[in-house]
Amino acid sequence: MTYTNPTDRDIVEWLPRSLPDRRIRYGTDPLQFGDLRLPHGQAPLGGHPVVVVLHGGGYSPNWNLDNIAPLAERITDAVDAATWNLEYRRPGQVGGGWPGTWLDIANGIDHLRHIAETYRLDPSRVVAIGHSAGATFAAWAAARPSIGESEPLFLPDPLALRGVVSLAGILNLATELGDGPEPPRHLNVLLTDPQDDSAAGMRARLASVSPLDLVGSTAVPQRLIVGTNDAPVMVEQTREYAKACTDAGIAADADYLQGANHFDVVDPSGSAWQFVENAVTALLGPPAGKDLDG
Repeated sequence: MTYTNPTDRDIVEWLPRSLPDRRIRYGTDPLQFGDLRLPHGQAPLGGHPVVVVLHGGGYSPNWNLDNIAPLAERITDAVDAATWNLEYRRPGQVGGGWPGTWLDIANGIDHLRHIAETYRLDPSRVVAIGHSAGATFAAWAAARPSIGESEPLFLPDPLALRGVVSLAGILNLATELGDGPEPPRHLNVLLTDPQDDSAAGMRARLASVSPLDLVGSTAVPQRLIVGTNDAPVMVEQTREYAKACTDAGIAADADYLQGANHFDVVDPSGSAWQFVENAVTALLGPPAGKDLDG
């Protein structure tokens, strides 16, 4: 294995080789947009498959979609799929937190339906891939069809995902919050409802979005990739989540990359890339038929 990230922060210096084909708003806030990249050549019958790319950053407002843009670019080039690199309001930003961040993810994914005809996208072949905190949102998005109408994160007719790829994912929010008096600040804001600051309310919100708690609410196949040099809690969460999926009868393959750190798994030029490509390709499945222009 060859990893080009000597430290776990070098990823922030990477830039894609090219700009996205389009930057498209899915809402009125400046942070409600996605970067769309399209494959070269003709679209298959039904349109290009789509990979929704969700950046991480510990739910912090200090990280944005730029840090994962090189991976989105590589997926578009190598997998022959459109990528929708989604930006969203984070905790600490106006409109971010509960429920705004979650609704941004939901609305951003559902917006693919509105742009599908224009850009020849296939909304029936959509996979979500998320890194770290972004994997929280990807796994949650797969369970959205189970959200009841009375719940604050409900949106009608959520776009169904074909699969989820977790890259060093935060998949058990209860572990992240812990039992101590000082939970991680950004995650705490992400789950805090100003109208209900009770401990019971926090527990209910956590259970409604934590991927581990939602395993029984989705049958969407999962692919999990994590480096053995990541924080032990990250590796353990991947093992725990993979086992829960398997026990529930959900297809969940996990790869533990020897020597890789937290950011090696999103390095499009390193040894982790082949695992990412294989996961995305398997979940998207084969195209529907001949070219739209053929």
